[in-house]
Amino acid sequence: ALHLPYTSQEVSVAKDDDERYLRQLCNKLDLCPTAYGRCSSLHDVAQLLERQCKVTLAPKLLTPEAQLAMRRKLGVGIPLQVKDAFG
Repeated sequence: ALHLPYTSQEVSVAKDDDERYLRQLCNKLDLCPTAYGRCSSLHDVAQLLERQCKVTLAPKLLTPEAQLAMRRKLGVGIPLQVKDAFG
């Protein structure tokens, strides 16, 4: 289990913008797992991460719409699908 230092309620009742920003910042996580395997879908990727890295992703994050929205919000042009030499 992962416990964040501040709940969403604590962030929402922060006294000023600076305090709210710091609390939100402290609740951010950078997760950089590495797994190796052949995947043909986001579902396969999620299973591989769960099996090899013990990381479980919410099914909502695996939808193409959610993936595209995250990429747009981050301002990155990473394709949703790629093909390698094996198809």
